[in-house]
Amino acid sequence: MKTIEKVHIIPLGFERSVAVNPVRTLGGVRAHIVTIGGKFAEKYNSKMVEKQRYFEKVVIDDLRKMDIDVKVHYADLFDFKMAIGVISRIILQEKSREKEGRKVEIYVNISSHGRLVSVASALASWYHGVKAYYVFPDRYAKDENEEKEFGRSICGKHPRILEV
Repeated sequence: MKTIEKVHIIPLGFERSVAVNPVRTLGGVRAHIVTIGGKFAEKYNSKMVEKQRYFEKVVIDDLRKMDIDVKVHYADLFDFKMAIGVISRIILQEKSREKEGRKVEIYVNISSHGRLVSVASALASWYHGVKAYYVFPDRYAKDENEEKEFGRSICGKHPRILEV
């Protein structure tokens, strides 16, 4: 008998609730956060990078409070080829665990970043035969305080999730 490991790949923009709450709903043991950071952040506006670091930190903290093992991967998510490449590598890395006798269900969140990365995420997931999902926001942040608390898109603890 194999244990099923649910794994989430979350390309992260300025989002919190649409990144964290689907993991709460679907379950999981591991999450890969793909974000702009490290050497890839150097060429971007410092305010944008600071904001991205904030969301990286709070999402990681939220997931760890749920006992999720979190891995962080830095990439230039404004580079389409790089985005597809890093997401594909994570998918293949997770799929390779099946050779160790594990059953891995891989989920890619296509709603936790902007449009360009959503397309890259969808293409990578479809090509590699894993599940992609879109989280329907209930509404959008009205001001900076709400954005900080929930991210740009706001969804409840158990959001509507569309498998695409």
